[in-house]
Amino acid sequence: MFVQDYRASKILYNFLMSNNIKGRFLLPANVCAIVPLVFHYANVEFDFVDIQNDNLCIDQQQILDKTKDYAGVLFVRTYGTEINFENFFKSIKEQNQQFIIIDDCCLCLPNIDCQLSENVDLKLYSIGYAKQVDLKIGAFGFIRNDFFYKEINTNYNSSDYDRYQNELKKGIDGKAIFIPVHYDFLDNQTFNLNVEMLFEKIDSVITHKNNLNNIYQNQLPTSIQFDSEFQQWRFNIFVNVHKKDIILKKLFDEKLFASSHYLSLSNVWKNQECPNATGLSKQVINLFNDLYYTEENALATCKIINQNI
Repeated sequence: MFVQDYRASKILYNFLMSNNIKGRFLLPANVCAIVPLVFHYANVEFDFVDIQNDNLCIDQQQILDKTKDYAGVLFVRTYGTEINFENFFKSIKEQNQQFIIIDDCCLCLPNIDCQLSENVDLKLYSIGYAKQVDLKIGAFGFIRNDFFYKEINTNYNSSDYDRYQNELKKGIDGKAIFIPVHYDFLDNQTFNLNVEMLFEKIDSVITHKNNLNNIYQNQLPTSIQFDSEFQQWRFNIFVNVHKKDIILKKLFDEKLFASSHYLSLSNVWKNQECPNATGLSKQVINLFNDLYYTEENALATCKIINQNI
């Protein structure tokens, strides 16, 4: 079943509500901040699991140890990695056929021709802001036919998501205890995917990313670069914890951009330590390689990084 909506979080919410999910879900500690909010809004309980240091995705053994006690997992492809996880998904289903697997590909290159794996129940892609293909708005997904799916109308307050982010940030920074409340953050916008526009944008995005990635690969020390499978959404580097803020400040001072993605949410939401996710967030800098960033920007970015590492 093919579904689409104005953002992936609304598809996820519709899926959870349409199927009256019982039991708890497992989420990676480095998931996007909107995901636990969607589960909270849908009244589906969840716990966090740390990530593996090799593939930066949710710890597989911990999931396999919990398949009898939980309803499902939201598997995030960290930084858009397209590593083949089919054997892992198959192992889950062999232990518990009813265990729901959501394959979150929102940072991957969107694939409208995707063939849904027999072991995946929902596969999500996003073409919204700051995704690999940025059409400002939109998401689509593929759902196994034995699941229900319908549009769920929601109450909406345009300021609620900002309120959530501010309260979450205060909790992460240790300035206040984060206590999740009710946030009406999901809109009821309609969306219709323009497939022709999507394909045109994909071609230009791939060319541009390759050009900027070549600059980063050639200009920056190999020792600080992530493996190639993590470099498509953005170009990621490891830096010394004490150098990270210095580098980011100098980039911003020169009107250049970079980011730190994602923070571990396990502590602020569940008072649960996930050291691998926390360690990653302290060292990673995401360098932009999208259509908003030029080759000149990339070269200037590399110069500042090399001067400060």
